[in-house]
Amino acid sequence: RHFNQRAIFKRVISAKFQEKYPCFLLALTPPENAMTIHGGMPDRPTCLQMALRDFVFDLCKMQKQPKVDLNRLYLTGFSYGGVGAYALAQHFPDKFAAVVPISALPPLPEYFNHQFPGNWWHFHNEGNYNSGGVDVQDIEAFAKLVNDAGGDFRIGTSPALGHDAWTKAWREDVVWEW
Repeated sequence: RHFNQRAIFKRVISAKFQEKYPCFLLALTPPENAMTIHGGMPDRPTCLQMALRDFVFDLCKMQKQPKVDLNRLYLTGFSYGGVGAYALAQHFPDKFAAVVPISALPPLPEYFNHQFPGNWWHFHNEGNYNSGGVDVQDIEAFAKLVNDAGGDFRIGTSPALGHDAWTKAWREDVVWEW
């Protein structure tokens, strides 16, 4: 299947948005039968995770005009992509300025890197987790780990029922300004 979540693209490629927040958007979309970027063990990323990190950084380094600031790379993903965003940021904690996982499960506490607690803004619909068996307490526990270590973990919720929290999250100016 092709990436069909157009809310972020419509926003980011508009002239008005680019004038206010000049940026590039790279959406990694694996083939339908590919494994997710979730996985690995603490301090032992998978080969796919290392390849994605290298690909993104090599691509950014090749961009000559305008130049990409490698200290300002932001990572987002929704659903399993949000889980993958968590995983990449945990395996390579010093590589991303901030991470916005949406409608995703947080990593297990043993994946947390106390040296690089990071900047996170997790979004979800309250109804999605209430009906889907996801324990919101896990998200709050991970937030506490991050904030207690000096990082910044925010939780954005909507009272909506469905899984699509990304359309609203990507339309919020406060997210882009953060």
